[in-house]
Amino acid sequence: MHSAFPNPFNSHVKTVFSLTDVSQINLSIVNILGETVRTFKNQYYTRVLNTIAWNGENDFGYDLSTGIYFCGLKSENIDNSIKLLYVK
Repeated sequence: MHSAFPNPFNSHVKTVFSLTDVSQINLSIVNILGETVRTFKNQYYTRVLNTIAWNGENDFGYDLSTGIYFCGLKSENIDNSIKLLYVK
């Protein structure tokens, strides 16, 4: 995973990553308690630079509270996470 910007964020954050090969990835947002609050569909992504945007909502469309979250990216060859700060 390359980066997330802006970070800290208010209304949305974009996660940018690149892959060495076409891969199916799982991207999830986890709160400070370790609870998964948002999961993006397992999809195949190409070797180019990829971007996924998150608007601060959980899987049910509810706005989450201000705090620290972790964005985890997992695939066959990658297991990486970065810290996000959500500020309203």
